[in-house]
Amino acid sequence: SREEAAQTDRQRQRRSPPRSAGTPQALAGLVRCGSCDQLLHLTVTRTRRQVYRYLRSPRCPQSPKCRAIAYDPALTQIIAAVCAALAPTMLPAVPRLQTRQQALRQQLQDRQALRPQLPLGLAQGFLDGETLTLRQQNLDREMATLQSQLAALPPFDPAGAIANLSQPAFWWGLSPAEQRTYLREFVAGVRWYTTGPVVDFHTP
Repeated sequence: SREEAAQTDRQRQRRSPPRSAGTPQALAGLVRCGSCDQLLHLTVTRTRRQVYRYLRSPRCPQSPKCRAIAYDPALTQIIAAVCAALAPTMLPAVPRLQTRQQALRQQLQDRQALRPQLPLGLAQGFLDGETLTLRQQNLDREMATLQSQLAALPPFDPAGAIANLSQPAFWWGLSPAEQRTYLREFVAGVRWYTTGPVVDFHTP
């Protein structure tokens, strides 16, 4: 009967503990409780008919513990705050990705061109063997650092993306993993208070 099915659902819900989300979520690792200062984790509780997602602090030291926050409304408020902050007036302050890429690539190319020329210094008597080895090692370290910096650049141009990032529709067209990538480019962290989120942005 319908009543028996409802009772079964309630029993299943009581037996099923909240579970951490297994897929990358937009707010993972970004939000702290403004009261207890603990990092908030996403937990998911499932019933037959619905999925409930919350942000909660499993290590809250307060008694009673800080209340859990409904995840989806929290994400909506945080995205709204980000959209309001990423206005076109911020564009001059955001370094263009292309400029950074070009500068790093030029430095890398300069060192790559210099590397095969070093043995000429040994042949011509400008360098001894020990100095040659030392300079080669230094160049190799510098090139490795530049390659790491290039690899760490975001997969989009922050300055060119701000016009889209200030539109909520843009965010809701992204997957949670993509939302997470964009948020981390601009947002240093979020503190959640009873009045709502306070978003801290990276300093340009």
